[in-house]
Order: sequence, then C-alpha cells, then structure tokens
Amino acid sequence: MIVKNYLALLSIIAVFAQASGQLTRKDIPDSLLIKEYSYFIEQLESDDHDEQTARIYSAAYLAKAKSEGNWKEMVNAYKSILHQSPKEMHLAYADSMVYAARHTSDNLITASAFLTKGIVYYNLKQQNNALDNFLIGDGLLAKKNDTYLAHKVKFNIAKVKYFLGFYVEALPLFKECVAYFKNREDESYLVSLHHLGLCYIKTKKYDLCTVTNSLGVKEAFRIDIPEAIPHFIHSEGINQFHKKNYGIAIMKLKQSLPGIIRSKDVANETLAYFYIGKSYWGLRQYSKAVSYFQEVDKAFENKNFIQPDLRENYEHLIDYYKSKEDLRTQLYYIDKLLAADRLLDKNYKYLSGKIYKEYNTQELLKSKKDIEISLQKEKERNAIAIGVIILLSLLVIYLTYKYFENRFYKRKYKEFMARKNGPKDSQSRFIKSRGPLDIKEEVVNTIRSKMEVFEEEHGYLEKGLKQEKLAIIFESNPKYISKIIKHYRNKKSNDYINDLRIDYAIELLRREKKYRNYTIQSLGDEVGFTRTQHFTRAFYAKTGMAASFFIKQLKAELKEKEKAE
Repeated sequence: MIVKNYLALLSIIAVFAQASGQLTRKDIPDSLLIKEYSYFIEQLESDDHDEQTARIYSAAYLAKAKSEGNWKEMVNAYKSILHQSPKEMHLAYADSMVYAARHTSDNLITASAFLTKGIVYYNLKQQNNALDNFLIGDGLLAKKNDTYLAHKVKFNIAKVKYFLGFYVEALPLFKECVAYFKNREDESYLVSLHHLGLCYIKTKKYDLCTVTNSLGVKEAFRIDIPEAIPHFIHSEGINQFHKKNYGIAIMKLKQSLPGIIRSKDVANETLAYFYIGKSYWGLRQYSKAVSYFQEVDKAFENKNFIQPDLRENYEHLIDYYKSKEDLRTQLYYIDKLLAADRLLDKNYKYLSGKIYKEYNTQELLKSKKDIEISLQKEKERNAIAIGVIILLSLLVIYLTYKYFENRFYKRKYKEFMARKNGPKDSQSRFIKSRGPLDIKEEVVNTIRSKMEVFEEEHGYLEKGLKQEKLAIIFESNPKYISKIIKHYRNKKSNDYINDLRIDYAIELLRREKKYRNYTIQSLGDEVGFTRTQHFTRAFYAKTGMAASFFIKQLKAELKEKEKAE
C-alpha cells in the first residue's frame, strides 16, 4: 500500500514537472535522495513505471550523484536522462556525459561516453562528428581489454564509413564484428550480420550477400529472434534486384514488408517500396512501378523521410509523366525532387556529391521553367478556346433564338395581315355594350360622338396626349373618359391612344413607300410618340412582332407582288 501511494506521488510530481517543462531539485522527494544507486538502476531497468515516473528517478539519480560528487554515477544518470529526453536535447546530455566521464579518469567510462555521443551525432546525421567521437573512443580503448565495448565502437565506425560511402573500408570492420558478436548469440550478432550483407551489396559481391542473408535467417531462427528475419529477406530482395532477378526481388521484398511494417522501420519499408518499383520498372511494367514510387513519395510527404538511394525515385516519376506528356504531374515531381535535394544536401552532404544524378539541379530548374512556360501558354490557349466556345455557344443560342423568333414573327405577321385584309375592324366601331354605365346616357353619347371625330381626324397623333388632355378634348372629366374608353374599347386610355397610333403607322407603311424607308425613331415620331422605346413597345403589344421585322416583311411581300405583276 505504501509503495502504491509512493508511486502515485511520483506520478503527480511528474505531471507537474511535464507541465513546467523541466525537473528541478524541488521536484524530487527528499526520500529518494537517500536511496542507494543500485535502487535507481533497478527502478530504471524496470518496466513497471511510465515515462514521467522514470524521469523522476533519473533526476533523483543525478541529483544524488551531484550532491556526492560521484562522477561515475553522474555519467550513468545523464545517459538515462538522455534516453528519456526529446531528440533536440540528446547532444546536450551527451556533452554532460563526456564532461562527467573525463572526471572519472577511467578510459572505459570515457570511451563509452564518447560512443554514446557518437551515436547521438549519427542519429542527427552529422556523420563526420560521429566518426570523430567513435575514433576518440576507439583510441581510449586501445590499451584496455574491454573487447565488447571495443567492438561496439568498431561497429559504429563501420556504420559511419558505410554511410559516407567508404564501403571497402567498412567491410572488414563488419566482418570483425560478426566474428566477435557471434559468440554472444544476441541481437548485436544479427545486426552485424545484416550490415555485412548490405555492405556486400554496395561492393557488388552479390553471391556473398545471398550467403550472408541465408545465414542471417538461419541464425535468427536458431537464437530465437524471429523479428530479425524480415530484415534479411528484405536485404536479399534488394540484392536480387541488383542481380537483375526482378521477379524474385519483388517476391522477397513483398514477403518482408509485413514484418518490416510491424517493427515500424520506416526507412526499410520505404526502401522496399522503392526497390519493388524499380523491379517492376526493370520488367517494363511502368504503371505498377509508379504506384510503388508514389508510396516512397508519401513517406517523404508525410514523414520527411528521404535518403540518397531514393533520389532516383523522383527521376523515374518525372520520366514516366514526361512520357505521358502530363506536364502538371511532371512539374509536381520536379518540385518534389528539388525539395528532396535540399534535404539530402543538408542531411547527407558528405554523400551528395557521390550520388549519380540523371537530372542535376540546373537541369531541373530549366525543365521546371520550361514546363511552367508551357503550362502558362496552355492556360492562355485554354482561356482563348473557352472564350471561343462561349462566343460560339452564344452565337448558336442567338441564331437559334432569332430563327424561332423569325418563325414566330412570320406567323404573327400572317395572322395580323389576314385580320387587316379581312372585314374591317376599325377603332371607330364600338364593341358591344357589356351593360349600363353609371353615367348619364346623354353624356355617354356626347363623348362617343367626339371619340369618333377624334379617331377620324387623327387627333391621337398629337404628342403628349394624356388622360387629362383627352378630358379637355372630349369636354368631360378624366374619370368619365376612362370609364367610357374601358367600357366601349376594352382598353386603358394610354393603350387606346397607342393602338390608334400603331394602326395609323401600319396604314402609312402599307400605303406609302417613303415611310417604309423611315427609321424606327422617325416613324414613331411621325405618329405621335415622343420616345422610340414607347413606339417599339406599343407596336409589339399591338401586333405581337417587332416594328423592324414588320417593315422588313412588308417590303419583301410588296417586292414579290411587284415581280409577279
């Protein structure tokens, strides 16, 4: 119960420490500082604590070592804190380790500290610094008999040399590590064996790589570390690609993928996609290859992962979409390759000069500019094409509209002229009464008589006629005039005037040629309209067609008659 309460207290302290971002002396319970160093080592090696509680133990471990001036234990505490800290803090804690180790005057401890610092530099992709620290560690171990630590340093020196492209120099170092770690029968043996196989690929000793990978699978089974097996199968897949056995390469790499993915090994997962893609490319199955190259692009896009081998991935994608004349996708992958080059130059500057580049930066920038110019021209051409299509569409719509309008107007013209040429239906004839008006009969009769005179003498041609003016002409009030016109003409006063004018205009057009040559404005003015739009609107309301069409059709009809005569 006491232990549970104590661990709960540590968890609470850890939460507050995480919130503040840094552990201080006051965050550490005094009861921890009286514990033995073995207690801290035991707790930190236990799997029973969460990350934050482990940080409390590490901080207490360091605080105790500092208070007692115990440099050796400080080294161990700093190493523990390093493994629990964010990546950006690793180098600071590694420096503290080395500083404390130097004060121990113990070459083994100091060498181990330099080994840790070298690994930190390696993970930060600062390979020259990593190699410098590994070599210092190696020098410190030269007069000591700690063969295990010496071979750990040797292995890391080999890794850096491999990374920097010095494969011939790395090869004997990996062989020594394999020979030494073989007797330990643990993960270090299998890791050394795996790296030896990769080094054989780089030195083009493909048959030796196959032998090494087969041994790796066999040994992983024997010492019961099955999670190492996919890595050897993966290595053999890449080896088979280099031997141009593309079908076998694809099979091996696909076989390795589930285990690689389970181990969350992003680098080898991405390499598997790349070499599967390259194998399909070698088989000229380009569309299949591209689907795997795009998986490599996803790793770069989502996880910012790229390494020198993978640069070629984008060159293949650029070539593929160039062959498809897909400028936009080609430009997209040119941009991605330029971004990949920037990251490679930053993280792999020692190797970047050794990478074979089908497309160098200047060529890529030129291609990018050429494609952008082509796309801009294509955009302009498309804009023009779209504009032309829109204009043609509008023209078709307009012509279609005019065609049906013309047919409609022709029908209206025939109907209208049939009425005009039929029994007279003049404005002077009153429509049949629809019942009595509430106006005295003698007043109605007087106004009707004056209306007939008004129509016969073309009084409606006077401009500016309104209901009030009609009332003066008919010597009555506007209300009576409006009612009588509505009752006997079935129209409003304005429509009554407009229809009379339009009928007169039509008579002028039919009777005299000169009016047929008038402009619409002049014709409207001739029959009493003050504005052209009032005339055209009234003409359409009366006839169901435009005045211009009526005149054109009338001219054509009269011309045909003249020819016939």
